[in-house]
Amino acid sequence: MNIIKTDNKKVLDDISNPFTEVKTYTIALRNCFDASQEEVSKLTMKFNQVTADNIRQTELWQELTHNEDMYKIEVINLIQAFQHEFRISQRFSNSKINEIEQILNTLPRMSTPLKQNEGTGIPNPQVLDAENLVKK
Repeated sequence: MNIIKTDNKKVLDDISNPFTEVKTYTIALRNCFDASQEEVSKLTMKFNQVTADNIRQTELWQELTHNEDMYKIEVINLIQAFQHEFRISQRFSNSKINEIEQILNTLPRMSTPLKQNEGTGIPNPQVLDAENLVKK
């Protein structure tokens, strides 16, 4: 907008020019505002999706951890039952003990130790050791 000051009067070079500039400026502002609102809306949607995904990921992680813990408890129970039977019977031959050791050694190592005192009363094993298991 081109304004000339003369004796306390403001004279516009072109009466339509300022109107057009203001209108263009207003439209640009409006477009910018609309675009920002649209962007905020998109980001809010993305945030909600990420939050929902994180909640789902947390749920899945908890389910996985729970299942892993249940697997560990089951393995520990089986080992304890085996130890008990082994102590009672003492009928296993050396070849049978070796076979059992090999089977136990094929079990996958646990990625995380079982959380102690989760209502199981079972101690916190770091690694299942078949050799020590059979010797007990």
